[in-house]
Amino acid sequence: PSTVSTAAAKKHDPETEMADVREANAARMAQRHEELKAMHASMQGGQEEKRKQTDLAMTLPRSAPWNWEEMNFDDESQGGLSLKEWEDLDLQAVAIMGVQKFVQQRPILVSVWVIGLLIASLAGGIPVDSASQEAYSMMRNRSEAIDTVEIRRAFEELQRSEATYDAVRGFWSCNETCVRARDRVAMSKAELVQASHRRDDTLSEARREVGIWSPVGVQDVRNSFWSAWRAGKDFAARLSWWDAVFMTVGQDEPVQQVILRMVMKYTLNLTLGLVSCFCYFMYSLYTLIVSYGASFMSGLAFFLLAFVAGISVLSAYLGAMYGVVGTGYMVYMKQAAIKQAIEGDASRGHAELEDRRARGRTKVSCPV
Repeated sequence: PSTVSTAAAKKHDPETEMADVREANAARMAQRHEELKAMHASMQGGQEEKRKQTDLAMTLPRSAPWNWEEMNFDDESQGGLSLKEWEDLDLQAVAIMGVQKFVQQRPILVSVWVIGLLIASLAGGIPVDSASQEAYSMMRNRSEAIDTVEIRRAFEELQRSEATYDAVRGFWSCNETCVRARDRVAMSKAELVQASHRRDDTLSEARREVGIWSPVGVQDVRNSFWSAWRAGKDFAARLSWWDAVFMTVGQDEPVQQVILRMVMKYTLNLTLGLVSCFCYFMYSLYTLIVSYGASFMSGLAFFLLAFVAGISVLSAYLGAMYGVVGTGYMVYMKQAAIKQAIEGDASRGHAELEDRRARGRTKVSCPV
């Protein structure tokens, strides 16, 4: 009985009940604290994700205005430079600094480029003896005779055979006369191919007499390079003509912007044409080396030197072209910035004058 009464007394003890309440409140507070910590962590994660999305949206390029004369140069997201920076821009200093930085950062590449230009401009080939030169001249004249006489005669015979075959053949069938005419066409084609092979073999024998390192071989490589160069420029001219035909021009687009667009299109087309024709030149260079009968190591050395010389000339031409276009673009942007600054000063002066006039009209004068 005493034990039961002691437990009942503890149960109804106010201090014990208060301790239980405090423990329950502490447990609830701890649980609430954990919930608040989890909510705070989730909110921080959401804010971080939102901040990342905002930074990504700020880094994405904004669409440029359609009319460059309407570009706000004070907004660096459009002009790239502020209005004051465009006005104070020294194009000559920027160009010199860019060239110096490029040379300092890539000395080996610049050295190879200079060597390639020297090879392209000064290389003349290794002289050969008079006997080899005479043998080459004789075999070259023979190949030209084959080209002039045999190939021309075979080509004319092929044209006559094809004309006869086109006249006698039927639409759905071919009779005996048509079959004979078709056989003559095939024989004429075979004769033309044989004459071409004889011409190529004779020319290859003449080239082997002097070699690819001779002045003759170097001149043939030069002729092949400039022939591919002219083909690339003709390709760019044709492509630019079609671009000009199908180009769309806005009503409010200024003439300067249209001209600059055409210049940029021609620049890109010329780059495409010259690079593609340079690749074709490298293939023709390989066929020339094989035709001159050079050994593997000799042909590889000549191929690498010719590649360095050709790519140096190509990079120099494209670099100068892009430099001129970029300089023209920067000059245009600088003049537009200066024009906008002058118009801005005039508009601000006019606004200040109107403001002073308005204040003068509203000012109350003394009646005395």
